[in-house]
Amino acid sequence: MVWRPQRHIKEKTSLEKVRQWQKDNPDILLQGGTYKKVYETWAICDYGSVTTWEEYWESCWKRYYYALKRYPNSTRNKKPDEEEEYHRWYKYYKGK
Repeated sequence: MVWRPQRHIKEKTSLEKVRQWQKDNPDILLQGGTYKKVYETWAICDYGSVTTWEEYWESCWKRYYYALKRYPNSTRNKKPDEEEEYHRWYKYYKGK
């Protein structure tokens, strides 16, 4: 595994935020993956920006029309499948 100081700092910061939230809300227990809801607003992933599903879906169509215009005879041009693209968005943006 490659050492990434920026990622380490972001993870440390997010853990501090979660711990502070737990101190402020001692009556709410965080179990399993519910702690993700606490630091979801902080960028702890490797990406510089967080893209919403609507923005990502719109960019998929823009890429499709751009490729269709630039390469009209290409066999690789296919319309984006919403379910497939949602899983890709969730894996690379939301799930991070």
